[in-house]
Amino acid sequence: MASLHQQAGRAGRRKGSSLTIMIANSSAINQFLCEEPEYIFEKPVESGVIDPDNLIIKTNHLKCDAFELPFDSEELISDYNSSQILEYLAESGIIKKSADRFHWSSDIYPAQQVSLRSASPENFVILNESKNYEVIGEVDYFSAPVFLHPEAIYLHSAQQYQVTHLDWEGRKANVKEVKVDYYTDAETKTSLKVLSINGEESVEDCLICHGEVSITNVTLLFKKIKFETHENVGSGMLDLPELEMHSNAFWYSFPQEIRDILNIDGASFGGALRGLANILGKIAPLWVMCDSRDLRSISQVKAPFTEKPTIYIYENIPGGVGLSEKLFSESKNLFAACREHLVRCNCSSGCPSCVGPSLEVGENGKDGAIKLLDFILQESFVEA
Repeated sequence: MASLHQQAGRAGRRKGSSLTIMIANSSAINQFLCEEPEYIFEKPVESGVIDPDNLIIKTNHLKCDAFELPFDSEELISDYNSSQILEYLAESGIIKKSADRFHWSSDIYPAQQVSLRSASPENFVILNESKNYEVIGEVDYFSAPVFLHPEAIYLHSAQQYQVTHLDWEGRKANVKEVKVDYYTDAETKTSLKVLSINGEESVEDCLICHGEVSITNVTLLFKKIKFETHENVGSGMLDLPELEMHSNAFWYSFPQEIRDILNIDGASFGGALRGLANILGKIAPLWVMCDSRDLRSISQVKAPFTEKPTIYIYENIPGGVGLSEKLFSESKNLFAACREHLVRCNCSSGCPSCVGPSLEVGENGKDGAIKLLDFILQESFVEA
């Protein structure tokens, strides 16, 4: 909302009236805003969320601090984590410890390694071989398999580029200028493992939690999707390394017998759970100030950690920045908004604007997702 208001304000800087028009595509978040215009005009702007104890972010800031001014040990008496990080950097030779002070000793200017778009410092450089390997941009480490896989269509400044070579060890991708009538969509297999619980609420056999997780991703294939018609005009298999990331997540676990409680048959239950995860992942960015790519959602019919059907929304950011905790505190509003959007959507059995197309979630996926949301709202948020 803050970004939308700021962009709209640009048109009103001159004297006189101005008009702002928002053109919504079929994504769930845009369709939700079309159905709920008061969200734009009446709700306050979001509060920014960041975790100052994120290990990657804090380490980068301590490097920059030490470059500007040496640390004195007395400054760190009440900050045990910072003291540990500085000791580690001293052992690595980046910082020199002399007596009770930490001095910057590397030739590298640390601020150059701090990314404004990602917590990860390991970015892939994109080189345009059509113009003497000119650098045209960067993509963060964990997004590279999705956006820079071989044959991927990469869009930069309205120009289409096709990836000709991905050098994983060298952290660079070669691209060439092309003009095609399709875009590429990579498919990634994701598995999630809970490491620890930082907050938990339980009602009967239901669990609402947030905590630390380990996410493993491997990009398996890509599809060529035609503009306008969105038909699949080709595909290809990929052989890319498996990536593991530690982050934070918010999750909800249903009772083991939820299928019997709601009378959802086994064949339809998996689709209903996927549909619920889809709509939650699409709407959740409205409840925390983030880009839609900063959150991902998955479902597990039998989660290893709880042995229960579970839906997760995890932060697609190494170490996490506090978005999961915010979702945990806003979970009732999030679930209610998702249900309202599903009920208002005119599709009969699912579409890209709600739970996803019926081919992905099944013919009963949308109805099943609504039943699951009704159960959540009735059982987990009973007024005291």
